[in-house]
Amino acid sequence: MLKLLILTPENSKNYVKEALIGVEEKIEYLIYDDLLQLKDIYIEVAHKYDAVITSGPIGYEIITTNAKVITPVYYIEIDKYELYKCLFDVLRNNSTIDFSKVYIDFISSSEKEYWLEDTFKDKDEPIFCPLDYSSVELYNTLKQNYIKFKNGKKVNLVITRISNMLKFLEKIDMPYIFLFPSKNTIRKVVDSAIIDLKAKNSVKKEIILIKLLVKKNITEVRKILANNFNGIISEPKKKEFEILTLKKDFYSYHIEKLLKKLASFNVNIGFGGGASINLARIYAEKSYQKNVESDGTVLCLMEENKITTLKTLIADEEDNLLIFDKLKEINITGKRALGLIEVFKANKAMSIKELANYLSTTERTAARILLKLESNNLAQHIIKKIPRGRPQKKYILTF
Repeated sequence: MLKLLILTPENSKNYVKEALIGVEEKIEYLIYDDLLQLKDIYIEVAHKYDAVITSGPIGYEIITTNAKVITPVYYIEIDKYELYKCLFDVLRNNSTIDFSKVYIDFISSSEKEYWLEDTFKDKDEPIFCPLDYSSVELYNTLKQNYIKFKNGKKVNLVITRISNMLKFLEKIDMPYIFLFPSKNTIRKVVDSAIIDLKAKNSVKKEIILIKLLVKKNITEVRKILANNFNGIISEPKKKEFEILTLKKDFYSYHIEKLLKKLASFNVNIGFGGGASINLARIYAEKSYQKNVESDGTVLCLMEENKITTLKTLIADEEDNLLIFDKLKEINITGKRALGLIEVFKANKAMSIKELANYLSTTERTAARILLKLESNNLAQHIIKKIPRGRPQKKYILTF
């Protein structure tokens, strides 16, 4: 059993604790009020734990910048959608709100493009200031900003996720909204840290991440995933799930059975493996793209220098994946590539007209496809004599 330490301000402790009910690992909590304490707390007690998790990125930056990291450090961060939901709620409650007088204190001016992208025009966007998350003087800097904006009447509202600032904001009578990560986000961060730690501690040190895009019936798909995986299943964003598990557990799941259950839900899916969550996510994205390009036919687990074809609903031959890659290089993908593979498997010579009918396209397009295949040594033509009339030109695919 892992032993985790959560570093959090007092007024966030109970909320975080509630979010982590049911986590099987041992979790302890230490309270801090001042950023100066964080480095000393870490140096004094970190060796007693498998990981230290701070309640926000500020604590993480202060520890990793000012102390020698002997125990892994993670931090809880809000998701983008939580910020957007907060801004929407502000607008819904006050349709005349001037966002140029809203100060978001936990996002630095250099990060605003990542968080807000093109949500606001420059003159309408909220106020952001330079932030040094690794500075133990950050709280004082924020207090100076609040006072400056209040005295200059530049700010009507502060959005903060720094709970140790709430008393000060109340003291100077500054309206604020406290935006803290949802319980689901907190749980997801801690679960991900646990998976990461277990992978690091295992002999093989391998994680599997599955990316799955659902086009309909998200609730039903969520139930299927929950019944087939013991790993972490993220809440869907834009109909997209992430499933996180250890490789040693992954092979105990009935992947073929799962795929059959998902067959009617119109999904695209990718499997990635690696020694870290980020690496597994990179390969899952590559695997996902292959699945999309093959119109859902190719399912593979991609890892560094290795591709393992998983059983699919249509075919499970290893060479399918190689053929799709060859066709992709000459810009033939999706259903058209799948159709060509079916022709190849049938070992059937076809005329331009026959191929056009098979691919449900025009003869002109079929001729262009065959010309492209032939020029790349993926097809060859034969002349077939017939009793009457001109000889027929037919093509054989040579993948």
